[in-house]
Amino acid sequence: HCLKADVAAGASAPDASLITVPVERRVISTRVIARGQGEAAGSVEVTVAADAGGASAIVTGRVPEVGSTVNEGAVLIEVGGRPVLALGGDLPAYRALAAGQSGPDVSQLEESLVRMGRDPGTRDGVYDAALGNAVATFYRDSGYSPPSLPEGVQASIDGARSGVDSARSQVNAARQALNQAGAGPTQQQLTEAQGAVNVAQVKLDAANGGGDAIEIAEAQAELANAQAALAALQLPRSTSAEQAALREANTALSKANTELNEALAKNATPFPLAELVFIPGLPQRVDSVFFQRGEKINGPVLVVSGAQLQVVATVTAAEREFLSEGTTVRIDGGGLDGEVTGIITSFKEKSGSDNGGGGGSGERSFDIYVTPQNITAGQEALLRNANVRLQIDVKSTDGDVLAVPLAALSANAGGESSVEVENDDGSTRIVKVEVGLSAEGFAEVTPVEGELSEGDRVVVGKD
Repeated sequence: HCLKADVAAGASAPDASLITVPVERRVISTRVIARGQGEAAGSVEVTVAADAGGASAIVTGRVPEVGSTVNEGAVLIEVGGRPVLALGGDLPAYRALAAGQSGPDVSQLEESLVRMGRDPGTRDGVYDAALGNAVATFYRDSGYSPPSLPEGVQASIDGARSGVDSARSQVNAARQALNQAGAGPTQQQLTEAQGAVNVAQVKLDAANGGGDAIEIAEAQAELANAQAALAALQLPRSTSAEQAALREANTALSKANTELNEALAKNATPFPLAELVFIPGLPQRVDSVFFQRGEKINGPVLVVSGAQLQVVATVTAAEREFLSEGTTVRIDGGGLDGEVTGIITSFKEKSGSDNGGGGGSGERSFDIYVTPQNITAGQEALLRNANVRLQIDVKSTDGDVLAVPLAALSANAGGESSVEVENDDGSTRIVKVEVGLSAEGFAEVTPVEGELSEGDRVVVGKD
């Protein structure tokens, strides 16, 4: 029996031993971790209008190199011997611009020309002769002849000018007639009329002396006619007819001038759709070129993007609450050497089927845009199109603090927290603590009843 008892005692489980870990001093940080893709900001596919260079649409020169910079006013590429000119603007080119048109695309053209130091005239969003002159100068400075005027415009201008000249002659003639009518008879006319009266009177006196009744009657009639002519010259004259004629001539001149102005407005150099591309955020970097000299265009010609590199990542709505523009981000991976940091520049909520990518199905998520700071050319090359890890510290302790694993914490019914500390003799004591920031499995603790120091061993379980 004693032997059986000894065997039974040796086979029983040993007393449970405590599992303890030391109290540490460390910085505790709450972080958001995400994967991001390096890319150039504002990537844009550039498409040339279908009628570029005529029916052939053959690339004839000025093909840019990948990595080159597209500045405002640059010849993007040459198609069919004609330039495709890059201007800055968010609104894509959607129509040829010509005399008489108005709208936001015309205003955008005016603003672009102003930025390039050219004078488009009054910036009113109307395509007029002044704007056409600025466009023509722009073409010549780029090394190309300006686009031709629409057919028949010059003939229309010549005809309108001829009409103005004719109407002006009519006005001058009517004004001269009015002046003459309002001036009355000349002295010579009055002298001649008075002379006719005097001669008729002499004839009448002679007839009366002869006694011939017929001669007397004829002389009396001649005298009466001469006296009536003189009286008519001496009466005030009405100029209403001449004034009406002048008004009609002036109306005709005004109409002719309007027709000339309309014809001249059509004289503005146009901007063909095939030769115009608006690109936002110039200058831009050429990322891809799809056609070379001699090839026929049948799609986008190249891709440009902002010279500024960015990293785009997705976070959950809960993580988004911790982040703000200007928050510092650590970037690693992608073969990067050295520490790379960036700042959050903007957010964009994902929509539709793209949403939910940051968490469970249907959970809202956001794209965050991070701009790297002070990176070298080598780091930029590695980061472009690389998949990298983003680490964002959203909350941190102020330096090293006492920290214990979360498993060491326990709470009583009143919500007070405590840790169990192993003494040197193997016994334990309870130390009440105030819990601060927790992250990555650790919690900041401050003793409120009892002593707790770095190196003390706290109980996290039993073996």
